[in-house]
Amino acid sequence: MATIICKDIRLGFLAFVCLVTLQSGCHHQRRDDPPFRPAAEARWHDAHRYFSQRRTEEGCEALRQTILLQPEHPYAYGDILFYCKKEKQYDLGLSVFQDAAKANADNEVAWSALAYVLIEMHRWTDAIEAYKELVRFKPDNCEIHYTLGALYLEVGDKEGAFGEYEELIDLKIWSWPYSFERHLYDRRAKQLLECIETGKIVLIRSGGCSPDWYD
Repeated sequence: MATIICKDIRLGFLAFVCLVTLQSGCHHQRRDDPPFRPAAEARWHDAHRYFSQRRTEEGCEALRQTILLQPEHPYAYGDILFYCKKEKQYDLGLSVFQDAAKANADNEVAWSALAYVLIEMHRWTDAIEAYKELVRFKPDNCEIHYTLGALYLEVGDKEGAFGEYEELIDLKIWSWPYSFERHLYDRRAKQLLECIETGKIVLIRSGGCSPDWYD
């Protein structure tokens, strides 16, 4: 079975996570952040106190309550991913994000975080379902379609992967001629098709599966 190599694509996928994580170190809100709800803010501060004492499980539980109290909390998701990655305890993050997605099926951030954790855990089939949800939020996102196609290949579903290739081609056709978006759709489509034809799946920042696409 082909292996997904999450060398650098994880950094790209974590763009929003890195931003949120960096922001989480600052206790001053930006103007465009949603206002803190008092109960959620209290649990968020509890979480950081637990983490400072290396009580990771209690910290993640406090962040779970933070998210359930305020699903749009600007920092909690990044905090969970940061500590789960640091402690290699992705099962904690998985539990939190599953609860958040169940509590609100339209919570895009929860599905994005859930998809990331599932890939880290090599739970390809579950990751596919999470990416299907992401397509619902962003049907014209080339990275999501490319990654979903690669995940289909990981479980041996070439038909599903080819379906994502066709989605990328359709997006290219309907995009403005000579636009940057058209270039991205074309590039990802070609890279995914190569992966389908060769059976080699590589997820890196520049995409594709040819050796010359490595950084």
